[in-house]
Amino acid sequence: MSKTIKKQDILDYYDDLLNKIDTQSEKILSKQGLSEDGRSTINQERSKIMSKIKHIEKINLDSFYFQPFCFFVPNEKILTNKIAHRTKYEFKNEIGKLIILNNQIDSDLAEKISNFINHGKIPDDFYFDSFKDVLEFTVTNKLIENNFNNLIIDLSNSDLNILKQLELDDYTKRFKRIRLENINFLETLINIRSVECLKTTISKMYPFPNFFGYFPCLKNLEIYDANLEFIPSNAFSNLLELETLLIHESRVRSIEKDAFSGLKSLKKLDLRYGRDAETLDNDIFKDLINLEELFIESFDVSIIEQNAFKNLKKLQTLFLSKNKIEQMTLNGLTSLKHFYLIGERNKFEYNSNFFKYCPNLTVIYLENSFKSQLPADIFNSLQCLKYLEFGGTNSNIKILTNLDFLKPLHKLEYLHLTLNESLFESFSQVKLPNLKYLSIKCRTIPLLEDNFENLVTLKIDLREKLTPGCLNKQKGIKNLLLIFDDNRKLGYIDSTFFNTLDNLDYLNVRSHSYSSIGGINLKTGECFAELFDKRKKLKKKIDPLVEISNEEAVIDVYFGLSDEVKNAIETVKLALSIY
Repeated sequence: MSKTIKKQDILDYYDDLLNKIDTQSEKILSKQGLSEDGRSTINQERSKIMSKIKHIEKINLDSFYFQPFCFFVPNEKILTNKIAHRTKYEFKNEIGKLIILNNQIDSDLAEKISNFINHGKIPDDFYFDSFKDVLEFTVTNKLIENNFNNLIIDLSNSDLNILKQLELDDYTKRFKRIRLENINFLETLINIRSVECLKTTISKMYPFPNFFGYFPCLKNLEIYDANLEFIPSNAFSNLLELETLLIHESRVRSIEKDAFSGLKSLKKLDLRYGRDAETLDNDIFKDLINLEELFIESFDVSIIEQNAFKNLKKLQTLFLSKNKIEQMTLNGLTSLKHFYLIGERNKFEYNSNFFKYCPNLTVIYLENSFKSQLPADIFNSLQCLKYLEFGGTNSNIKILTNLDFLKPLHKLEYLHLTLNESLFESFSQVKLPNLKYLSIKCRTIPLLEDNFENLVTLKIDLREKLTPGCLNKQKGIKNLLLIFDDNRKLGYIDSTFFNTLDNLDYLNVRSHSYSSIGGINLKTGECFAELFDKRKKLKKKIDPLVEISNEEAVIDVYFGLSDEVKNAIETVKLALSIY
């Protein structure tokens, strides 16, 4: 509550405020070219604002409190002929805005708000004594923005001030220790129960916050760049409606056994960039009975105990990246559809029963994450698998002696794999009748067999030279994507390398080591055109890379893939772009 004040202080404040409004109005009225309608509008606005101020003054004089409190933000742009600095606040030829709050704010904060509205000055431009001041400035401005169409912006009833998204951010990077007492003033500004999404981006914030329960209706909580050290027991137990929890780059070293207790509504848990978490205990996720997505990235997890996932009956996506997993089972994950295990530091060995508990898997990504030959029957129980990606470094691939584990995957639509010379014979014996998109990474490539009858797109990432005639049997493909190590080293390709591929509509040739100088010359580029039926009308781009397409065809390299597979492709792209 505001402090009691003297009557003269109240009178002086409002006399000064009324004078400011009069002065602002007269300056505008004195401008040349102002129409009669414009003059009438200015006088009407002045009258409305002054009437409201006098009403508030009377309330304050009766109580000897500045409660409610008002201040004026003049429209400075209307008084200048200069091009105004563009801000998110656009006045409509008004004299300004009257802001009404439940409690008094000091003149310095009111001045900062005015500068922010008129000149776009951000918190970086100001000095704040405390985090409370930073937050009060930010939230007040957000409420003003939400109501900026009003001449009189009345924020005095906090129950009516709905703010669904709230960000706690320290632009100054001066305040680290943020506690409930720093933010509990918010109940005088906003309806706390209206906050559904809370995001904290307070650099190196510590210790673990004690204020999450202050927002009982949170559905989404995001914590970034903190210095939490650990996630304590019952850390979020008051957030009964929470559906999404993200903790990124917050230096978490350990997670206590009951850290996620009470989160029965949680659907997505995303933990990234911690340190030395090592073990996920059996009961760590026991209350997350509605969890659908679990992401654990760069947490140095090595052991996932046998029953850690057993209560996650609704989990559909499990994303484990850049850990060092030695022990794990998928026990209990009967609804799992998408499994991503990424990172060469894993020391995990797969057995024939690894996917036994997950019959509904449609997406598996195992790049850089196997240390021994995959059993021939490892995928036998997976009748729904549509997307498979495996391979990685040359040392990973040398481990494989055959590709027999691919043979049961009759519904596979997308396959990405890394091959060496010793695996091509085994690969030629694999028949995948539903395969639409094949991506191969290899050093060199021999004659590819036509063992995928419905293949639409072939992508080859080649580290060394292309072999003459290696594509001659790929008569059915519509799209060919070739990636070479260096686009300056393709001069060896001539007209003898390619036969016509009757159905080909699109060719894209690019390079890892791209140079616009000494790239693919026109003669070499025209050799790639030999792949197309000569009756097709072609659009060619050969400088310095190659892109050729059939002008009469609709080009879609993902044609025939289900939406689920397309989403998996985008998920992997996003994950790898973060590395």
